Amino acid sequence: MQPVSGNCCDNFSDRNNYLRTHCRTRMEKPQLPKDLCKQVLELDESIRFAGVARLGNIIMAEYREGLNPLLSKRESEIYVVQTAIRQDTRRTLEDKLGRIIYTVTLYEKIKRGTIPLSDDHILMVSFDIGADHESIILNEILPLIKKHGLLES
Repeated sequence: MQPVSGNCCDNFSDRNNYLRTHCRTRMEKPQLPKDLCKQVLELDESIRFAGVARLGNIIMAEYREGLNPLLSKRESEIYVVQTAIRQDTRRTLEDKLGRIIYTVTLYEKIKRGTIPLSDDHILMVSFDIGADHESIILNEILPLIKKHGLLES
């Protein structure tokens, strides 16, 4: 019997890639530490906010102690959906450009960073405007999430 043409698993390599991407066992998935956002905040005093989202929904978030957030809860929810859409749009070029490591947007009042995590999670971090975000992300945040096994592969 011949395989149906156009099937996602026409050959052995495609089937293995599909299984590796879509059929992970529960034990293979790294667990998000409940205090991940707190751990991120503790990395540098210029980090204002750390949050994790999945499929456009905030699943955990922490603000720096004493901080008055610039966005309301509803505005933050909208921002998360927009972030997920932008992240998904960027993925269309990963085959040519390579895996996204992180993205940063510079606003007049803050900097916002986005780091893709495993299992369709996104780490969102905001920084004070004068922060050395690149150094913090590369030397502090990425090693932390790598230690927890949360980086996309």
